[in-house]
Amino acid sequence: MKKRFLSISTILSVLLCMSAAFAFPLSAEGEKTCSHSYGEWYLHKEGSEEEQGMYLRECILCHEKEERIIPCKSDPAIYGVLNEIDAEGNITVDIMIQNNPGFAGLKLIINYDSAILTPEPTVTTGEVLAGGYIANNVNQEECMIQLVVVSAKNFSKDGRIATVKFKAKEGAGSTVLGIRVDPNNSTNMDYNYITIYDKDLSLAADADHAHKYQWMEEAGLYHCKHYFCDVEYHDSADPDGDGQLTLLDGVLLLRCLLGGQEIEPQLADINQNGKAGLHDVIILLRTINNPI
Repeated sequence: MKKRFLSISTILSVLLCMSAAFAFPLSAEGEKTCSHSYGEWYLHKEGSEEEQGMYLRECILCHEKEERIIPCKSDPAIYGVLNEIDAEGNITVDIMIQNNPGFAGLKLIINYDSAILTPEPTVTTGEVLAGGYIANNVNQEECMIQLVVVSAKNFSKDGRIATVKFKAKEGAGSTVLGIRVDPNNSTNMDYNYITIYDKDLSLAADADHAHKYQWMEEAGLYHCKHYFCDVEYHDSADPDGDGQLTLLDGVLLLRCLLGGQEIEPQLADINQNGKAGLHDVIILLRTINNPI
């Protein structure tokens, strides 16, 4: 039994050494290198209009950190601008550049959430690329759009590089459109690498829009039908605790807000934002009248 235990221990040691060898292969000079596997980005430093911010992420194998600069208004940077959404959920996003250093070669990668957005294959060239051309490739498996510019001259204007189109899913909530500049494919006409920062685009509904609710069967809750809105409320929110929402619940909730009735917080919080308020009463009354 002891010999068997030693044998298993030896095998485990060999496997660990092999895994370490694959994680840290040797470079041409014989030094160990790491095939990095990074975790999620996290905010390391807040930025402002006058000062750069920074995101960091760390390799789970060697703990090396990678930086991503949050540009300020004086930096060369590429960012997105959301245009209006039509009644069918069609949206356009302008890909813009500020403080353009002049580029002849440029590769952009746009990442999207396929549960919320479906990209259209057509990309419109912007005025920055006047007389030029932008190639695009939509990779639906990796939820990614690649935009590539190759030219014999520099494009130096600020403004719109391209416009991309998406179809948004109704009631799917907010999302972030990831916009990345590939630093290895950013050059000027003299084949010198140039620095252009990038900034993600947050897609969220206006805070003051009028909510319209629909029942989400899989989630077991009501969710606002407005594009990019996160407001929802659960069936568990029920001021009188009888398992259904009625006018009596509205009366009890109003009394609670006026200080004349005590209600369990989780039963009064209709929209699940962590507190009871007048907005909960409005949602409740709309739901009683017409939940859809």
